[in-house]
This record gives sequence, C-alpha cells and structure tokens, in this order.
Amino acid sequence: MKTSYLILAMLTALVISLSSADSLNIRTEFQLELPPVRGVDVFGGQIFVLGKSPVLYSVEYVIGGGLFIADSITWPGFTMPTGTNLSGRWLSCAEDAAYIADYNRGIRAIDISDPTSLVELASISGDDGAFRAVCPVGETLFTAAGSDGLQLFDISSGLDPIETLDPGSYFLDVIGFSTGQMLAVEGSIDLSIWSLDDTTSPVGWLNVPGDAIRVAESGDMAFLVSWEAGIQAIDISTPETPVNILT
Repeated sequence: MKTSYLILAMLTALVISLSSADSLNIRTEFQLELPPVRGVDVFGGQIFVLGKSPVLYSVEYVIGGGLFIADSITWPGFTMPTGTNLSGRWLSCAEDAAYIADYNRGIRAIDISDPTSLVELASISGDDGAFRAVCPVGETLFTAAGSDGLQLFDISSGLDPIETLDPGSYFLDVIGFSTGQMLAVEGSIDLSIWSLDDTTSPVGWLNVPGDAIRVAESGDMAFLVSWEAGIQAIDISTPETPVNILT
C-alpha cells in the first residue's frame, strides 16, 4: 500500500510516493511547475498552494493522472520578506476556507468550498503587524504577527479582532487549540506555551539549540524545527515545564 505525500519546494510542487518496505523507496510521481511557493495545505482531498505573485492555487491530484490546477485567485501587493528564512504558517485551511498570512498586507480568507471557483471572503490590512502564521480552530483564528504579538480573530462571520497578546517578543508561528491553549514560536524564547485564561505571560517556555522557526504537535509532543539545528522533540504533557527529549 502506498501513501501520497505533498512535498513543498521553492519553485516546484511535488507529489511523491513512500513505500512501506523496510527500506524507503522514494520517487517523484508528478511535478507541477509553479512560481516560488510559500505555503501548502490539504483540505477535503484538494491541495492548496500559496505562491508568491501573490496567488492561491487549487490543485487537484488525480491518482495515476497527475497534478492539475483547478482554479487560482490573485490579489495585489504581496510583500513576502526576502533575504530571510521563510519561517511561518503562511497558509491554513479549515471549514471550507483558506486563511493566508500576507505579511504586512494583512490576512485574507478565501472561500474554497468549490475548489474550481475560489472567492475572497474577507481581508484585513497589515497595519497591526507583519503576519507570518495563521491557524484556524473552530470560530477562532490564531495568528502570529511578528513584533506585534499573537492576535486572535473571530472568523464566524468574517475577520473580527478578539484579542492581542503583545509581550514584546517576535512571533513566527502559532498553533491554537479549542481548549484555549497556544503553542508559539518566538524569536527570543523559541517555544512558549500560552493559556487564554491569563495572557500576561506564557504558562511555560523552553530554549532549544539554533533558531526555532516552526512548530507542530501530536498529543503530548511538540516538534520544533530549528534553523541549522534540526528538529527538537519536546514533551509538553506538563505545560509549565516542557522538556526537550530528543534532537
């Protein structure tokens, strides 16, 4: 049995196959040439790719047939930073909408309920930050806005501001949970864990080797990507005292 995975590259979107044999047999199945790519997510069986132009592509993967662009939508003024690492969760999809961190042009919400007809639902300006990450959870959009903190928006009927956490750090990535907790990547602290019950300071934090740029989680584990220092596996079962258990 083979499982298809999407690999994100600067200039090319690839779908590869990983066999379940004892030794991995990795090969390119299909290749789709795109402008420089900044984000990717999969929702409802469709692949959504954020390219620098700016443009959001709806990409269909047909087994045995290839990759096809079902639709795309563009907007003016894309100002993705250059000359720096591309840390951040630039694109996230949920509940038939794609949310895009458009750096200092703000945030955009795109209707993806019909992958062949993408429509912009709402947007906000970038006056209040350089947005690098978006994470929709239920009716809340968690965002990382660089030096302008962690910002929360109500996405039940648009993009309405809820709260801003601005502790004076620089936020690169954020994952929000329905429980009211957040995992954040900060420029000076690396990993911080927050609770909406008290946003004056993080519940717990941890410094790791290198410069943290992105975080993912699974249960009681967080996986932190560090620039020039690999991946850190962190036990977050006790949020007050996260422990780096493996590099």
